[in-house]
Amino acid sequence: AYSGKDNLIELDVAKEIIDNALTEPLSETLEDITQSIPSLAEQLNKETPAIIINDNCFRINLSFSETIKNAISHILRNSLDHGIELPEQRIALGKSAQGNILIKCQRKTDNLIISISDDGKGLDIEELIKKGKAMSYWKKNNTPSQQEAANFIFMTGASTNKVATAISGRGVGLDAAKHFIEEIGGRVTLTLHTTDQDNKNHIAFELHIHLPKDTYSEMKYCTLEN
Repeated sequence: AYSGKDNLIELDVAKEIIDNALTEPLSETLEDITQSIPSLAEQLNKETPAIIINDNCFRINLSFSETIKNAISHILRNSLDHGIELPEQRIALGKSAQGNILIKCQRKTDNLIISISDDGKGLDIEELIKKGKAMSYWKKNNTPSQQEAANFIFMTGASTNKVATAISGRGVGLDAAKHFIEEIGGRVTLTLHTTDQDNKNHIAFELHIHLPKDTYSEMKYCTLEN
């Protein structure tokens, strides 16, 4: 005999089938980008990084997937170009020649948080402060906090790279990523990992994309691979 519980389960399954038709896993949203990374790495004389995507049963609404893809494309290009070091530099630092990029999803209240980090050199805080003062973002006699300096990377023209590349621009690319996410009602934040500081000049960090509830779905009946 059917119970009310059985009916609720059937309704949940039916809703999930509909949601599946209107959404896609984050790995599919980013498929074009991840497939382009090997050729970009080759242009930069770097090993193709390992990209790990833990979507934790969250799916992206197809209506927003293109915008989210564009934003993350800027972030991944930035990571490969400016974050992950050349193989010989990584080996000299005791790292593997191949870099690693981690993308993970989690829900916080009604927001989906997509966190992106790499095991590259991190942010050069002192150079960001110098650049900010040169652009009159801060007064010459003002010294911003490390967090304030880190947030400067979202300003157009904030790149500390001495040589511009066609792949990305740390500052220009992240400014564009922030703009894309804000267009769909989200925001981008940055967390510094000062405890992971390998040297006094650079600090590891993680970017967080905060997406509103209409941009994603959470699957009840899925198997976590990670």
